[in-house]
Amino acid sequence: MLEQLHCTVVQSDYEHIDEIQMAKYSSEIPTWDNVIIGSIPHLQKTFLFGGEHEVMMFTQQLIQLADTEKHHPEIICQSDQVKVSWWTQDIADLHINDFIMAAKTDEIFEKVLKYSYLQ
Repeated sequence: MLEQLHCTVVQSDYEHIDEIQMAKYSSEIPTWDNVIIGSIPHLQKTFLFGGEHEVMMFTQQLIQLADTEKHHPEIICQSDQVKVSWWTQDIADLHINDFIMAAKTDEIFEKVLKYSYLQ
């Protein structure tokens, strides 16, 4: 469901995600870790690939998605893996946008793996 939504502009009077919403959204992206980095919560996941070609394809598609949704992650590429972290910088917190983008990131990963398998 989250992957079907689009990011919204975060208003200064946004409502914090409560525990019930956090549990619901997290259940849709169970392979993502909720980590605290410098007191700010992040959604974080490391994706493993068969080679650098898949890393570049994944990263390029992720950047295109981020530009389209106007919500950008931290991306760290290392040979056959990519670590992605989502959080909303304007509020230094998690927002539904982060969960939406994590779900969409998983979709990109699945498409890249499928494409690689077919090659």
